[in-house]
Amino acid sequence: MFNARLLLDGYAQLSTYPPNVMYVDYFRKYQAEARDSSKGLWGIQETATPVTAPAPQPVPTVAPSLSPAPAAGDVTGLHNGHRHEVSQGWVPAPGEEQDPGQSFGGEGERL
Repeated sequence: MFNARLLLDGYAQLSTYPPNVMYVDYFRKYQAEARDSSKGLWGIQETATPVTAPAPQPVPTVAPSLSPAPAAGDVTGLHNGHRHEVSQGWVPAPGEEQDPGQSFGGEGERL
């Protein structure tokens, strides 16, 4: 009987459910023999090994970069092909004349 062989070799554990109890006394005996002889699963030594989680890794953070305020004459961007400087508003591209109606950033600001 296959069930008996599994119990004798220590590869099964007794579990009976009525009405299937005809061989329960034999099965108890076979399981006890395997357990006493440390056969199969009964021979495995249980050792408590602590399970430790890996240490959390720090998440790199990027500090906000604080740029110095632009100084007078610094170019801060382009607008319609013209350089925008802090002290002068926009500056015409080389070879162009500045239209006074497009000046901004000073007295009488116009757009």
